[in-house]
Order: sequence, then structure tokens, then C-alpha cells
Amino acid sequence: MYEISPRTYKIAKDLGLTVFPSGNKKYKIEVYDKDGLFMYYGGDARYNDYHIYLRDFGKAYAKERQRLYMIRHRPEIEAVGSRGWVIYKLLWF
Repeated sequence: MYEISPRTYKIAKDLGLTVFPSGNKKYKIEVYDKDGLFMYYGGDARYNDYHIYLRDFGKAYAKERQRLYMIRHRPEIEAVGSRGWVIYKLLWF
């Protein structure tokens, strides 16, 4: 099971969201709104994210992986408030 980083919890709180480890084995997290209603799953469980890269490989490598993620997912990230934007903020910011 994915271990959610303290940074992800803080970002979720700042966005007015709540996150839990996903019950769906395909994803890392479940995102809930401020009223406790399920919004969506996020983060493919097969891949690492910024917080894992930062912890395991250091800041320089994590920043490079973050840059590449941003290139691949730019249209999703640019739509503020979208699922892609929220997942970027929670797992890659």
C-alpha cells in the first residue's frame, strides 16, 4: 500500500481536500472534498511520484522527473481545478 507523505497531507489540507491511501490497487490515493464526498482516485500505483523520488534519489533527480511529468501532462495540469491539476499538486508539487 502507498504511504502518503506528510507534504501531500499538507497540500491537500491547503486545497480543502482530504486524501487516503487508495482501496483500489491501481491507484495511490483517494481524494475527497471538504464535505467528505469522494472525488476521484489519483496516481498510478505502478509509478513513482515526486515525493518518492525526492526521498530515494535526491532533489536534483526529483526535479528532473517533475519536469518530465509536467511536459507529458501539461494540458491536464493547466486546467486549474481539474483532476489532473489536483493530482499534480498532491503528488508532483
